[in-house]
Amino acid sequence: MKKKILFIITLLLLLNSYFIFSSNEELDGKIINKIVFKGLKKAKKKEITPLITSKEGTLLDLMLIDQDYQRLFSLGYFEEIYISTEPAYDKETKKLIPEMLDLIFEFIEKSTVRKTIFRGNKNISYGFLMDDITIKRGDFLDLASIHSDISAIIDKYHKKGFNYIKVDYEIFTNEELKEKNKVDLIFKIEEGIETYVAEIVINGNDNVSDFTLKNKMKTKERKFFGLQKGVFIESEFYQDIEDMKKYYKEQGYYLIEILEPEVTRYEIEENEQKREIIRIKIHIKEGNQFRYGGMVIQGNKIFTNEDLTFGMKLKKGQLFNYTKFQEDLFTLQTKYTDSGYIQTMIQDEYDIDYDNKIITVKIDIKESKRSYIEAIYFRGNEKTKNYVLERVISTEVGEIFNSNRLMASIIRLYNLGFFAKVEYDIQQGSAQGLLKITYLLEEQLTAEVRFGLQIPANKWPPEITLFGEITERNWLGRELQISGKVDASLYKQGFNFSLDDPWFLNLPWNLGASAKFYHNWDRTVQRKIEFSDKEDYWEANNDGTTDTDVIDNIPEQDVRDWYNAEFAKDDTINKNYLNANGEFLNMGVHNLNFELSTRTGYRFLKYFSVSGNISVEPIYTWLPVDNGDVDDIVSVSYQDAINNNNGWSVRAKASSTFSINTTMRRINPYQGIRFSFTNGYTFGHYDSVSLSSKFTAYWKILDVYFNDWPFKNVIVFNAAVSMILPGFRNIGFHTSDGKWITGYLNDEATAGKGPYLYPTDYLTVDGLFAGRGWTNTIGADSLKGRLINKVGYLRFDFSLEYRVPIYDKIIWLAGFIDMVNLVQGPYSYNDGEEDRSNAWKWWEDKQAMGIDNWYGSIGVGVELTFPQLPLSFFIVKRFKINYYTGLEWVQDQPGTGDLDFVLSIVGFYF
Repeated sequence: MKKKILFIITLLLLLNSYFIFSSNEELDGKIINKIVFKGLKKAKKKEITPLITSKEGTLLDLMLIDQDYQRLFSLGYFEEIYISTEPAYDKETKKLIPEMLDLIFEFIEKSTVRKTIFRGNKNISYGFLMDDITIKRGDFLDLASIHSDISAIIDKYHKKGFNYIKVDYEIFTNEELKEKNKVDLIFKIEEGIETYVAEIVINGNDNVSDFTLKNKMKTKERKFFGLQKGVFIESEFYQDIEDMKKYYKEQGYYLIEILEPEVTRYEIEENEQKREIIRIKIHIKEGNQFRYGGMVIQGNKIFTNEDLTFGMKLKKGQLFNYTKFQEDLFTLQTKYTDSGYIQTMIQDEYDIDYDNKIITVKIDIKESKRSYIEAIYFRGNEKTKNYVLERVISTEVGEIFNSNRLMASIIRLYNLGFFAKVEYDIQQGSAQGLLKITYLLEEQLTAEVRFGLQIPANKWPPEITLFGEITERNWLGRELQISGKVDASLYKQGFNFSLDDPWFLNLPWNLGASAKFYHNWDRTVQRKIEFSDKEDYWEANNDGTTDTDVIDNIPEQDVRDWYNAEFAKDDTINKNYLNANGEFLNMGVHNLNFELSTRTGYRFLKYFSVSGNISVEPIYTWLPVDNGDVDDIVSVSYQDAINNNNGWSVRAKASSTFSINTTMRRINPYQGIRFSFTNGYTFGHYDSVSLSSKFTAYWKILDVYFNDWPFKNVIVFNAAVSMILPGFRNIGFHTSDGKWITGYLNDEATAGKGPYLYPTDYLTVDGLFAGRGWTNTIGADSLKGRLINKVGYLRFDFSLEYRVPIYDKIIWLAGFIDMVNLVQGPYSYNDGEEDRSNAWKWWEDKQAMGIDNWYGSIGVGVELTFPQLPLSFFIVKRFKINYYTGLEWVQDQPGTGDLDFVLSIVGFYF
């Protein structure tokens, strides 16, 4: 009893520093009426409320209030927090409520930083120092952060060669700043003199050159007029010594010794400035070079010697490479742990034959029983439900422990995108041979709210779209994916909303739905070429003589190419397009598109999945001007959409996809394949069958690290084919009485007439993912290099790409070769003459599928691959293949040496 009273008194004394009790107030049994915050200015109530465990309508609990205080104080926002109670009154009657009270949190906020100032920084600029400063303008002043920032400044100076740097800080305030509760943070810097390495001398290296050893060091001599700085960082230098030892041991010099280096410092004067130079002497005792005598294994009963040594990197008789041997030792241990013998002990002992210069290793194995997983726990997933994690991991309770499955589980947890850090902890279970695995998780934000500008790569001048987008990838902690987007531009306005459950009923079965509503303005709608257009072409390209028959037989494509060349920079006067009279508001066709879609899919056998999608899209189509002539439009689809059903049409589509994906990473995979095959049927007022397939293979050809920089070079091969075929209305058949029955659409027979397509359903080349470079190039003054204005029924594309990561998951260098073949439609041209009857029969158009119809590009560039700024910049050379003359370079920018500059900006986000 005395201990209990002592504990309560101690607790009350601790609480008294921040808890002020109302006089004569009895707290026992009191219920919290409301919680009141006072003194919040910079800090936001929405940041404070989630940290409060005490809730309105619950009993007042001093232990909970203590926890609330600790959580709030840990934010670092407050100098002090005072907690008190006040009598509770009814809002309406204003009468005292005896059994209740109000809980008051009164905050004394810390000062905020008005600006950060550096004094004494002569050799490092303000902006470069600010990069590593964590306390920014408007942040609360926090002493721990200040000291962390001082360490960051010192580290930055050390890397620049200033080893005698001293940094202190000062907090400046005045009456004006005190009124606003603000301060200026001043970092006072004494740079000291610059230090650099003038010379590195290595002695005793009889068998390895100075150049080789110095190349293994981060510490370098100052050379090349100061371009090689010669910075001396002591910790890096002693790591260099260890790296030298490692290199020698990899060459068989197992007994290598490197004596304590001699580091001599001199102070000199250069360019009227004092500097410190360092001369380093490294003394090496190489010893003998040994060969490997193999392993002598004992104690193994579960595995044979042949099983354990299979696949070893270091072979008997080779130079003894210590690094390879350690890898072989790890492989040996892994063979046991992968089979569940996790507690097996492996000890190695070196038997050195100095006379014959051979090292033999004795391996003593103490085998254990198999270990089984007794329990699996998750820690740190405050939002994500446990069952979401359980369906991702490969480890299961009751199974034999397998380290490969454990690592696969770590990767899969990372791939969810919900966690900034994923680690594991393995503990002994309730008995020998039982293990408890705990996955240690650090959650990150899964919701994104983005606003910005979207600039498609295939429009010039650029078609700028303002947009706002919200996405949540882990809604309710159940891995539900919900998103909404609003777009607004001159040519497109609307919104879309989608919801997906990738694990419907907790099975590998995804279910989703979407709703869209958009107004689209297709400004560049082709009009029919008339006789007058051919006359204009003739007058511009001939000597003025007229021949009606000759003019009438001019191929329409020649006229269109001439218009494109004449009006390449201004589509509003390009006579290829409908109502291109200089007033762009009168051009093209408008559409209102409503779309509802649902989708589902199933994943099986680890790498495989099947999915299906059904969508229904009512469309309203009209011309922007009353005097527009529908018959002037080339596209029969647009004519039908405007003329029939008062401008209303319906496009419905059912599709299915089969896919294989063996890549482990979702973003920038290093290895594996992706394959998909999709088929779809479009019906309603349109009728077609679409087929498409894509194959991508990733080969990791280099996997090395330079310091902490991963250099995993990857070759990526892509191959894809897409095609459009006539729909079911094109099928005709005979009835028993011999009559021919056909499909009908808008009271017209459709059999044998090819696909009925909505204009956006034609295949194109976007110049970004297929046929890179065959889009609008920067500053182009002709359409010679443009393929994006063309549409068709069949498209092949191939690419071979070599990727080099500069910063993994964010920025890559890439070199590539692309090839693309678009069999154009809806009309084909035979010997220059337009053929409207069989254009859709691409399988009969041997010329279009031949070598002369292939477009290629070769280029190098930079790719930003993170979602906030998907931007690519390529320097490209385009080419075509001529059956007779071979390779022909294509150029649309005179004076650039046949180089085209392509900037592909998908979006700016802020």
